[in-house]
Amino acid sequence: MRAGFASRVLAWIIDLAGLRILFLVASEEVFVGAFQLLSGSDVLSSQTDSVGVGLLRQLAVGGVIGLVAIGAMSASLRILGATPGQRLVGLLTLDSAGRDRLEWSQAVGRSFMLYGPFVAMLIVPAQFAAFIPSFNPDEDMAWAHLLPWVVRAGAVAWYLFLFTTTRNDEDGRGFHDLASRSIVVQVTAKSTADDG
Repeated sequence: MRAGFASRVLAWIIDLAGLRILFLVASEEVFVGAFQLLSGSDVLSSQTDSVGVGLLRQLAVGGVIGLVAIGAMSASLRILGATPGQRLVGLLTLDSAGRDRLEWSQAVGRSFMLYGPFVAMLIVPAQFAAFIPSFNPDEDMAWAHLLPWVVRAGAVAWYLFLFTTTRNDEDGRGFHDLASRSIVVQVTAKSTADDG
């Protein structure tokens, strides 16, 4: 049975909350400390960088944390057949052709489309916040003040697009479902007992 729109949105919101918690736990200090421990280098914590180099370093750190988050969602889809939020709500994401679990490419693509903009909204403004006070508006990097707002606006526009495509499709499949060749189904009590 196809999943209802409300249950899909609820699962997505649960997943976003989980990602937010991951970002709170996996702070920059944790990442930089792990990098220093594993590599024996303090290149990521250098305080002598110019503002531009420091900003790029911050974005690289955030990017790695973002890739870990997208990777976790992709692995959950591929291995378990559902994200943590979908599991809690009783949904499965399957390949639309074979009604089997998604391949890695499908899981990564779907995760990137659903969670990538949210991850970007968490990474870019947070990483820029430490550097914006040191920017001189008269210098070349004045555009950096606007970048967090551009990222937020882009993410909101993307999610409105996904919402619209999901609501307007007769099967309730949005662009992310069609592009990743996936379908979200409701797990019935009988099929859950059979999978047991």
